[in-house]
Amino acid sequence: DHVAPFSRLRVLSLQQMSGPMESLGKGLGGLASLVVLRAANNALTELPDQLRRLGLLEFLDLADNRLQALPPTLTACTSLRVLRLPRNALLRLCPGMSVFQALHTVDLGSNRLTRLSRGLGALLLYHELRHTDLAGNPWEMPHPSVCHQGERRMLEYVGELWRSKLGDAVKLDAWGLTAVPDEVLVLSAIVELRLD
Repeated sequence: DHVAPFSRLRVLSLQQMSGPMESLGKGLGGLASLVVLRAANNALTELPDQLRRLGLLEFLDLADNRLQALPPTLTACTSLRVLRLPRNALLRLCPGMSVFQALHTVDLGSNRLTRLSRGLGALLLYHELRHTDLAGNPWEMPHPSVCHQGERRMLEYVGELWRSKLGDAVKLDAWGLTAVPDEVLVLSAIVELRLD
């Protein structure tokens, strides 16, 4: 809350404080000019809704905290280019990850994520996403046979699922699947399914 008077602040680093922080505080919303936020190596368990006011934020480093989920308000930070969340306790990402069209680097390594966001796949297929770290998560979706093909293939797979929301077909013939995965069974709008 002590940062609120700094409305023109562009870079805020809250790493390696004298003691770990458990909250970013409510004053964060008053930092509308913030471009870089580093709050790694703390004890954060949640992020404030005031993130929605940080529309210019390009770099967010929350590595080595205790986060279990990302708030939906994070999607208001549409200028994000780098998102670092390794070594947290993330169980899920926020819905709407495809809004981060400028995102080129995302580090989600060593969390507890089981489902890879389709929106991240869309960012790989249609936008700037180039650098990822997805290792150290117990992935259930995509199917393990896809996960064994590497991170890029995982993102291409969920990108294909994301694309199927826009159209009426899903092409899974290039993935080496031996059965129709559960994530495909919920795509009720498709009229063409290619597995051959």
